[in-house]
Amino acid sequence: MQNADNPGYLVLKYQLDSLDAQKQSLDAQLQAANQQEQTYQLRIDQTPEVDKELAALTRDYDNDQIQYQTLHTKKLTADMAANVQQSNQGERLVVIDPPDLPIKPHFPPRGIVCALGFVTGLFGGFGTALAAEELSPAVYGTATLVELTALPVLATIPALLSAGELHRRQRRRRIVRYSFIAVLLLVALGIGLFFYLS
Repeated sequence: MQNADNPGYLVLKYQLDSLDAQKQSLDAQLQAANQQEQTYQLRIDQTPEVDKELAALTRDYDNDQIQYQTLHTKKLTADMAANVQQSNQGERLVVIDPPDLPIKPHFPPRGIVCALGFVTGLFGGFGTALAAEELSPAVYGTATLVELTALPVLATIPALLSAGELHRRQRRRRIVRYSFIAVLLLVALGIGLFFYLS
């Protein structure tokens, strides 16, 4: 080997070998980097498809969850129904013909109630008027005055009414008489209609 003992040659040869080794290492790193870039590029290209697959899987999972919840609820309902049937020993009450509401009251009869109401109202009105008259402190006539004072009455002065006052009194009495008759007729008509319609 020529120049094998030359120190400068040996240094240069050593540096050249070192550079060749670095070059080979850098080539290997470059090749690995290219492969890694291709892998990343392939993954980037496949990302939309992966998103679609993920969305489809998520949707299927949600549907399966809903179906599971529905089936679970149905199972719980069936278990409860089975427990109820076991506790009741299968007995079931079914109303075939439900009861009907009565058309007319059975008791008390409406006619008797209306008649009692009319009689009670009539006698209650007269009784109230008589009680008010008896409890009134007014004095009417000489007999009441003698009872209150225990003294004899020497003379009485009759009420002197004019022709107009007499006419007004007679007209008032006729109005009261006809009003009473009209009320009785209306009450009788109302009772008759009630019995007719019932």
